[in-house]
Amino acid sequence: MLSVFSELKNEYDKKIIYIIEGKIKIVNDKKIQRKHLFFLGVSF
Repeated sequence: MLSVFSELKNEYDKKIIYIIEGKIKIVNDKKIQRKHLFFLGVSF
């Protein structure tokens, strides 16, 4: 019973980590896009 619970918790933790990493990646992508737009604006 305990092993099943710990396995479920590990899966849950992994999902939370994936969600957090996904959000961080989206934020980083937006920052990169802003930088590109900024550089494009400066170059024109």
